[in-house]
Amino acid sequence: MYTRLTDHEQRLRRQVQHAESLVVCLARKEARLRNQEAAWEGERRVWIKRLQGANVADTNTGPVDTIRDLERTLALQTNAHAHVETQLAEVRAQSATADSAWRTQVRELELKLDSVSREHDKAMARLEEAHAMALQDAALQVRQAQKDQAKQDVYIRQLERQLKRLQDSAVAQEKDELQALGRQLEKRYV
Repeated sequence: MYTRLTDHEQRLRRQVQHAESLVVCLARKEARLRNQEAAWEGERRVWIKRLQGANVADTNTGPVDTIRDLERTLALQTNAHAHVETQLAEVRAQSATADSAWRTQVRELELKLDSVSREHDKAMARLEEAHAMALQDAALQVRQAQKDQAKQDVYIRQLERQLKRLQDSAVAQEKDELQALGRQLEKRYV
């Protein structure tokens, strides 16, 4: 019984540890996405500054081509940023769902653990009560056996005294009979 409780508790602990490791993994992924988002944001700002401060005279292409290239690059960066934000939102939603599921599972496991613990405590209390009752019964049996032994000892001593009296009486009677027989023989021969 106790082995099953211990196995169950170990299984619950392993599930809790697994859930905790999933939460840590999701937190790491979220941190990586935040870092990536920050990097994209930094890159976007650099491109915006370049666009705002671009010197058309420094480029070999025409100003229209430069502006188109910069707009295209900015659009790509903006799309990439939006895509990363979408992914981040999805990961956050997954993380929230996993976190909620984990918390629910942890609550369920804690409730199960509490229930098993209460059952274990009740079983231990019943076992201790049964053990105490068995000890009391054994003590009563020992006391009764000691009383019975004492009574038997008294009875044996009484029987020994009676036997001694009977033996003494038999010896005295035999002695009396021998003396009487001896007197009869003396009277006959005298």
